[in-house]
Amino acid sequence: MFDFVLRRDVDVQRFVADNSSLGRSTTVKNNQIIYTPLNKVIGTVTALSLAHQRKSSSFSKHKFIIYDEFIAHDGRYLKDEVQKFLAYIMTIERNFKSDFKVICLGNRADVANPYMLTLKIPLHEKTYKDYETGIYAHQAGIEQYKIYGEEESLSYRLSKLLPDYHQMAYENK
Repeated sequence: MFDFVLRRDVDVQRFVADNSSLGRSTTVKNNQIIYTPLNKVIGTVTALSLAHQRKSSSFSKHKFIIYDEFIAHDGRYLKDEVQKFLAYIMTIERNFKSDFKVICLGNRADVANPYMLTLKIPLHEKTYKDYETGIYAHQAGIEQYKIYGEEESLSYRLSKLLPDYHQMAYENK
């Protein structure tokens, strides 16, 4: 099982309402992610802003956390967000499972974000490994997923009107 983390409760509500976020074979009920063909709970969804309410929950079957959009596009983070997230990780991984993983996904909207700074992850290294803390960070370059013909697309041409956005979105800077 896994826990799918989003920043705020409104993000969770949007995720639950959109139900296609994880594909057609899943549904979300009572913050449980259900694999529909087997009617089996495969995970949970949590708002980091309310994670403290789950301290007494059982996470014995959870193998990993996925934190989607951990880099805020608007720069608005929760107060003490990194500390809250680390405390939540400790809540779920309270039995010190050696195979437990945390996966943080996000666009490079702001590489100098609280997570990178607090965890001392170098901002401009493509791949970073810290064997002492177990942190592995990989920043995918635009060259890995460049779409054929994107230079002709309307969004590509319009983005050139906003140089900072264009550099972030298409040049990964």
